[in-house]
Amino acid sequence: MKKVTITTGALIIEKNKILLMKRQGRLFPNYWSLPGGQVEQGEDVITAIKREVQEEINCTFVPETDVNVSHYENNEQHIISIIIKGSMKGTPRPDHQEASDMRWYTYEELQQLPIAFNYKKFLTNNHHIFTKT
Repeated sequence: MKKVTITTGALIIEKNKILLMKRQGRLFPNYWSLPGGQVEQGEDVITAIKREVQEEINCTFVPETDVNVSHYENNEQHIISIIIKGSMKGTPRPDHQEASDMRWYTYEELQQLPIAFNYKKFLTNNHHIFTKT
């Protein structure tokens, strides 16, 4: 039986560009991803995404009401990612433990990037989110 993991992804868009971080570590190293991560036991999704954004990019995440779900599955696990649109307070800086870099990308630019999990499919299927800010 596969392990099911609940994660969060912060959808931060400014001036029609999305903030992505370059991952470090075991899963998808050197791939780009939404800031976010696992929901810990006893933690709600909003608390988890705020914690993860603070840890990874040193900013305060301010969630909005848009919530989406993305799935990624491999031989060992099924990851369900709760994607929450929001804004941030502060200047993003990578933590150099989970994130080695971060940049703002247009929809067109992200099509050329290696993107972790199933986020590229999610972003491609939801192209309209780039023009709602």
